[in-house]
Amino acid sequence: MGTIYKVGGSVTGDNDARIIIINESDWSVEKNVLASGIGVYEEIVSSGNKTIISRDSEGKVKGYSSVSPVSSHIAEWESKFDNNYWEGWYGDAGDTEWTGSAWKSASWYYEIHLKVIGTWAANYRPTKVKLTLSKDISGPDQVFVRDNASNIIGSSSSGYISGSEINLSFASAGDIYELYIPTGDDSSTCTSIMFYA
Repeated sequence: MGTIYKVGGSVTGDNDARIIIINESDWSVEKNVLASGIGVYEEIVSSGNKTIISRDSEGKVKGYSSVSPVSSHIAEWESKFDNNYWEGWYGDAGDTEWTGSAWKSASWYYEIHLKVIGTWAANYRPTKVKLTLSKDISGPDQVFVRDNASNIIGSSSSGYISGSEINLSFASAGDIYELYIPTGDDSSTCTSIMFYA
């Protein structure tokens, strides 16, 4: 997950203002920007306290020190793919198999059926998932993501094209618990599971 830091403020009056943002860790000028009169400015900066000086076109100066930037989360695709995150379902000879580089379809059930292991999914709330499969799934079969109460968090509408996105909704309070991929054969593989968080 990425994080950015921002500082901002407003320019009062009809005049433009020069905004100088100084990084207090080494007193270097981090930003030197022109903000339009009667407007709001927002700048991406590094972490750590800032001194912000504003000088308008009439020469009026305002300054603030020890300004803490606001951090914001930037969503990005994260891999939660291998046997550090999932295990094959059922616990018998028909299990989905981890090959060391892919999840292989179960021989009895013709599906890739995975259950979360560990605590990584606790309170994890991605908005999308996408999978890389060795072959697309034709409808009416669907890919499902369910929580620990078997509520559907997300599903493909009909079939699934490898690499396409499935929206996730956590209306129920449960965490991600299982991923179900119907394959129709015992030789299909899944080589990537990515969440957008």
